[in-house]
Amino acid sequence: MPDQDVVVTNELNEPVPVQVVNDFRAQNAFQKCVEDDLEPAFEVSFDFQIPDGKRLVIELITAQVVVPAEERARLRLVTRSGTDVYKFDLALASQGRVGGQAEVLVATHTIRAYADSEDFQVNVNRDNEETPAQAIICVSGYLVDLA
Repeated sequence: MPDQDVVVTNELNEPVPVQVVNDFRAQNAFQKCVEDDLEPAFEVSFDFQIPDGKRLVIELITAQVVVPAEERARLRLVTRSGTDVYKFDLALASQGRVGGQAEVLVATHTIRAYADSEDFQVNVNRDNEETPAQAIICVSGYLVDLA
């Protein structure tokens, strides 16, 4: 798109009208973190609640998953909109080991996903159902009214 000049035609003694628009996203912000110990299992769900009559616009997901050394994990966001279910795989990256015993995996994803007036989940999938682990999942976005 070519650059376009803006031309103001008001006289010097006539101020240019300016309208300040409030950011409804900030006024309807949604931020929640869920932290929990992971029981030995291949999949553990972290549930987030959305108020009735609202749609959540998810803009950011961060996570830290601490698993035993040499173990791997992945994240999956599961949302519902109407009768449809959507699944988003989220990458975890190793940040190294703590005391040689635990692998620290983290994720930070800016996304645009939608979840309607039901719970949505972030699932931690692991390659080992015999050891405990720990995770914290944080979601940030804003709420809008369902039409």
